[in-house]
Amino acid sequence: MIEEAHKIATDEETNNDYFQIHTFRLLGKFYQYQGNNEKAEDFLSRSFKIAEDTENFIQKGLSALALGELYIREKYYLLAGNMFNRAISEFSLIKNNYFLSHTREIMRSYNLK
Repeated sequence: MIEEAHKIATDEETNNDYFQIHTFRLLGKFYQYQGNNEKAEDFLSRSFKIAEDTENFIQKGLSALALGELYIREKYYLLAGNMFNRAISEFSLIKNNYFLSHTREIMRSYNLK
């Protein structure tokens, strides 16, 4: 179902950056839960890049948060901290206190700065 939605989002006729951000992130999370971290990182990075290119701050923050969570599971703490800090920057810009608090709590629980 997610892959089908992604095909629609990336089709020439229906190409839509906003939907691509979502479907890349969802596919990344899907592969992460399946244990395919390489594919997960690829899809999450694509989501982050499109969000960055389109200046979609909430989606950029959510993609950074997802990448940080992936890096935590892989025990890449420096990379995780970097992504969590990027997420915090984005969530601060748009004053999204829920995700701001959530990201800070994750960082505290892993003693990341």
